[in-house]
Order: sequence, then structure tokens, then C-alpha cells
Amino acid sequence: MLKTLKKIAAGIVLTVMAFIGLTLVTVLPAQAGEPEKQVICHATASETNPFVKQTVDEAAIVKGGHGASGINADDIIPPFDYNFGGSDYGTYPGQNWTDENQGLWSKDCNAANNVLTPVLPVPPVQTCANPNPTFTVPAQPDGITATSTPNANGTYTVTYQLPANTVYNTYAFPEGFVNPVTVSTVDNRPLDEFWDATKGECNLPNMGAGSIKSEHILWAGGLIFAGLLLTTVARIGRRNA
Repeated sequence: MLKTLKKIAAGIVLTVMAFIGLTLVTVLPAQAGEPEKQVICHATASETNPFVKQTVDEAAIVKGGHGASGINADDIIPPFDYNFGGSDYGTYPGQNWTDENQGLWSKDCNAANNVLTPVLPVPPVQTCANPNPTFTVPAQPDGITATSTPNANGTYTVTYQLPANTVYNTYAFPEGFVNPVTVSTVDNRPLDEFWDATKGECNLPNMGAGSIKSEHILWAGGLIFAGLLLTTVARIGRRNA
């Protein structure tokens, strides 16, 4: 009887210990291993080389002190999850992690690799088939906006606005162009030999038949109708004869 009670007590103790162990595994986070590192763009305060790529311990980022001058407010740091052991774990939200800064970070923090080229519009061709073409400014790379202002002579002035506070981005216009860009639809009008640029209309060549007016079409239509009507009456008359 005593041996049976001891076995029961031992089983209860093992069950309780197993339950406590499972609870601790579920509640407590995993223990930290080797120090994890993150790649950041460290701000240098240099106009020619404003950022450099650095690999920094996560603890130095979360707790402060990374880099020779400590945490810099202009540093570009991606968000990440960290675990320093015990209850010291969480998520770092990142710093200056904008869309544009992500592009710079993905290019190894090198401004020379982060070149944006504005897209120039193509002048529309004004022809007899397309007398009123629509002038469209194409979509631009992220961070660049373009607006067009027309004048009475068919010339558009396209102005490109480059974003502020992006000293690490370089902008390159196609060779021979400056901002703003002048685009003329008038230059394309001679492409259609029948288009009269002075009148703004299409002049078809005279084929020798003279000009056809709207009243001529009405008279011709009336004569055709009368002829059909007489033919129909004549056929009915012959049937009844």
C-alpha cells in the first residue's frame, strides 16, 4: 500500500513539473544568442558623401551609442525585431525609413548609385486625322513632379520639381535639356502636308471635280428618291395592266 502511494505521489510531482516547464516555454521568449547586426546608412554631415554604409550591433542601435559620434538623427536605419535575453526583447521601429531613403539604403548608401532622370514628354503630332492632339506629361520617377503650362502658340513649358531635403539624390537631365523644358506642337504640324497651320484646319487637295457642298448632297438625294419612287409606280402599273 505504501509503495502504491509513493508511486502516485511521484506521478503527481512529475505531472506538475512538466506543466510548469511547458508554461515557462510558452511564456518566456527564446534566449538571445550571438549579437545580431543591422546594416544602416550612417550620416556623415558631408555634402559630397553624406552617407556611408555601416554594420552595427542591434544593441548599439536600440540602446544608443552606434558609430563614432553616437546615434545620429539623420541616420537611415531599417526596422527589425530584437531579443537581448529575458524580457529584453521587442521591435525597433526604424529611423528615417521613408520610401526614398529605402531606395538609398538598397543602393548601399551611395548617392552616386541613386540617380533620378526626369522623363521628357514627346510632342504630339497634329494632323488631319488628329487635329486636336492631347499633350501629356509622362509619369516621373518617385520624388519628381512635372507640370505643364501652355501658351496660345501651341508651346508648352514643362517644369520639373525636385524634392527638398534629398541631398543624397542626384538628378540628371538628358543631354541638351535644362529645367524647365519647352515643348512645341507647332514644330510637328508640317509632318502632314494637308494640315494648314495658319488656319488650324485640314485642306484636302482638289481632285478636279470641284467642291461639293451640302446643298448638292441634298439635291442628289432628292433626285435618287424621286427616281426610285417613279420606278416603283411603273412596276405596279404594269402588274395591274
